[in-house]
Amino acid sequence: MIRYCDISAEDYHGKVIPYRKILPKNIKMEVLTYHLKPECQPSIYILPSRGGLVDSTIIKGKHVALIGSWIDKKNTTYTKSPYDFKLLYRASRDGFTVAKFRELCGNISGTVVVCKISGCGKIVGGYNSTNWGNVNYNYNQRREQYLNVNYNQHREQYLNDNNVFIFSFGDGKDLKTAKLGRKTSGGYAIAYHSSYGPYFYNDLCIGQNGQPSGWYQYGNYTPTIFEDNSGQRENFQLDDYEVLQVVSK
Repeated sequence: MIRYCDISAEDYHGKVIPYRKILPKNIKMEVLTYHLKPECQPSIYILPSRGGLVDSTIIKGKHVALIGSWIDKKNTTYTKSPYDFKLLYRASRDGFTVAKFRELCGNISGTVVVCKISGCGKIVGGYNSTNWGNVNYNYNQRREQYLNVNYNQHREQYLNDNNVFIFSFGDGKDLKTAKLGRKTSGGYAIAYHSSYGPYFYNDLCIGQNGQPSGWYQYGNYTPTIFEDNSGQRENFQLDDYEVLQVVSK
């Protein structure tokens, strides 16, 4: 009944290994392999995370529980998430195109974006309680036609969202490394952009074909989820990114 794969490497070393003599050898080896090479799928039967099942190659049930607590603005992490995360889009499966992203996700409200950065395995993402605009979105419509929307001449349209946030999980193994940044105000929170998919104002954005993707670190979300707040753009490439719909159980 123990979810060994939900235990962080730090806790496994300090709190499980002292009892190694009572653990079957195959379980010890499988768990060590999981922590040393997490992309490997365990060959033994692993019980589902108590945080809930999630169809994702980037996050696990424990991340779902934490993100759910952030959505509900709780001070403690849910032991069991009140939400299911339904996979809408996976770039490596559906294609790294803005059009496909909008087709599959554009009109759906309440979505979580999770990204795995190439090279370091870092996981970043964000929550949007509004929507992303569908594939037929007309960027040249007049500003007066939209409520609660701001428009500029760079083929962008910004939506307000008082519930939006962005986050970082480090490499995703230890939730103690998680960082959460909320918008300092609800204005200019989400952008519809002709050349970008998910666009969390200027602090986190994902471009066509996975690049140019980057963050601007302008501090519109506080505290910053990045290492510094220099105001300089940092580009990154993605191994993959997913969009999941948040559904109440």
